[in-house]
Amino acid sequence: MLLTNNTSFLLVFLVCAFPNLTLGQRHFDSGVSVDDSFKIPYPKSTQLRGVEFDFSTHRRLAEGSDNWPLTWAADGNQYSAWGDGGGFGGSNQDGRVKLGVARIIGDANNYRGQNVWGGKDAAYEAQFEGKSYGILSVDGILYMWVAGQPARHLESCRLAWSKDLGQHWETADWQFSRADSLSIPTFLNFGRDYAGARDEFIYSYFIHPTWGPEPTSTNNYGFDVHRPGQIYLARVHRNKIHSRMDYEFWAGSDNSHQPRWTHDLQLKRPVFEDSNGVGWNVSVSYSEPLGKYLLCTEHSATHVGNLGMFESPSPWGPWATVSYETGWGSREIEASTFFWSIPNRWVEPNGDFTMVFTGKNSNDSWNTVRGKFLFASAENASSTGSPAADSPLIKGIDWAPADTIKRAAAGSDNWPITWAKDGNLYAAYGDGRGFEPFVPDKLSLGIARITGGPIDFHGSNIRSSTAEASGNDVHGRKASGMLAVDDTLYMFVRNVNNSQLAWSQDYGVTWQWADWRFTTSFGSPTFLNFGQANTNSRDEYVYIYSSDSGSAYVPADRMVLARVPSAQIPVRTAYEFFVGIDERGQPTWSSEIENRGAVFEHPKRCYRSGISYDAALDRYFWCQVFPESSHPNGPRFQGGFGVFDAPEPWGPWTTCFFTNSWDVGPGETNSIPPKWISSDGLTIYLLFSGNDHFSVRQGTIKRR
Repeated sequence: MLLTNNTSFLLVFLVCAFPNLTLGQRHFDSGVSVDDSFKIPYPKSTQLRGVEFDFSTHRRLAEGSDNWPLTWAADGNQYSAWGDGGGFGGSNQDGRVKLGVARIIGDANNYRGQNVWGGKDAAYEAQFEGKSYGILSVDGILYMWVAGQPARHLESCRLAWSKDLGQHWETADWQFSRADSLSIPTFLNFGRDYAGARDEFIYSYFIHPTWGPEPTSTNNYGFDVHRPGQIYLARVHRNKIHSRMDYEFWAGSDNSHQPRWTHDLQLKRPVFEDSNGVGWNVSVSYSEPLGKYLLCTEHSATHVGNLGMFESPSPWGPWATVSYETGWGSREIEASTFFWSIPNRWVEPNGDFTMVFTGKNSNDSWNTVRGKFLFASAENASSTGSPAADSPLIKGIDWAPADTIKRAAAGSDNWPITWAKDGNLYAAYGDGRGFEPFVPDKLSLGIARITGGPIDFHGSNIRSSTAEASGNDVHGRKASGMLAVDDTLYMFVRNVNNSQLAWSQDYGVTWQWADWRFTTSFGSPTFLNFGQANTNSRDEYVYIYSSDSGSAYVPADRMVLARVPSAQIPVRTAYEFFVGIDERGQPTWSSEIENRGAVFEHPKRCYRSGISYDAALDRYFWCQVFPESSHPNGPRFQGGFGVFDAPEPWGPWTTCFFTNSWDVGPGETNSIPPKWISSDGLTIYLLFSGNDHFSVRQGTIKRR
């Protein structure tokens, strides 16, 4: 295109007058912006401080057709439902149907829509009318909630399903109705064909209707927000989705903050509330990279772009506000949107996404725009990607030069370690022959004693017929945690169908084994180490941490925590599991492992770790190795790790050191032995299995 002189002058003027202007890259930062007349319904998210959209990526198709909920089906494509238009290639008049179903083929950067059921040039005609704001693929079958519109708004909704990817549909002979205080449901979507679901249930969100079934007289478009706004949550086993009697509704939480469920509609309770109102539709999806459930709905008024976006660690909350806006996108598009969703198929590994939205007038169409979340710790998010905010007390850790690292026990890794009553350190090694002189045969589990300081340490192998084991990698028992309490050494061992406890009362020579194992989660447990023989312990409990996985080789989205009285460590029934933090800021515990909650979250990067207490600083230091590595032999030779600190064993955790690629391999596990922490708490030594050795490196903690 040729530019006229006037056009050229205008471009030059814009660039000179506004040096931060980027032509062709239009970003809209939608942090938690709030109109002064509105109060956000939930506290601001501590992880996500907002959303940024790049409207240069905005794409509009299927003009005249709206709604567009999506699901990711077994065939790899997405499927969506629309209303009052001809779908892709159609218009308000051309191919118009009240309800149609389309297939979306391709990734977020290169996709196309294809009408399947109803609409212009569709292979199959629509069989019935209505509107849908919820569609889901489970076990190769598409399910769709169909509301009885346009006549008698919100009067009823019923389930429909298709066994041939949208070509033909059947409907249930039962319904939910306005008399049940339920309207316009949507499904909670996970991954492809429901992969990655949290359990065997299917979840649906229903809006509490405060107007209808006749159209509202206060809105020209026949709809309005519901005020006060309330949303209910239902669940049903995935094998019983067709059975009305098997649906149960969220009825609040019990004293352990676990959800209660009821079949009695009179006992249901709102899982989400907004006194400013909620829209007449809602979308909810699970972001696997973030480990968060994302809910989008309107507030305060409809068809004007009043977007509320919220996140939660579970389908039932607690919710936190990510964004709460009026006139969403008004600097780039008409402020007339009313429905937004984040389809799982188009969520990137780092959490970036492509949003689908619709509205009235020019937005009465299929629309997509790229977005990314802004993390609460802006410095960490932009420079390191840490999941936790910066430490309020510690600025960082300076590591001594790499050539000062002391290494021993070549070929042996793991090295969980503890400080015993006799003044020595005791550790376990894996896949090697220990310290020189080496044991004759390679062991998957061996025991060692370490004497001396971090610079002049000396390691010696302890031969133990009751502990030693053979077998490479996952096929051999390996230790993941060591702890000395009084005269006893305790050891958690992994790779035994989760993990098992052992203990020794003669400093590692003979071991007894518990007659129980963890069979749920806790596949790589490690002990919190205090001082010598567990002196300086904060209370009468021993604390155990693990990734929330049954295997030490499968990274998890979160870390979990257990505690047990120090006098009852071998007693399985004495263990309690961290559930969460109550409204008073105190930890809650449950004897049932199924009730465990997250003590730390880092999607797909919660792996192996070591944790210890720095008495001089009165801080807990948690060293976490990340699973990724560019080296074929893993983090022993290349990778990243973080050191997180907290005032209590359960947090809140903040970042004092974080790297995705250290200057040397951080090891498969690393920790800070309390014996080697200086009296002022500022000089530490990291013990790690870097280069497949017993490796020790000095660090200096920098206080703020």
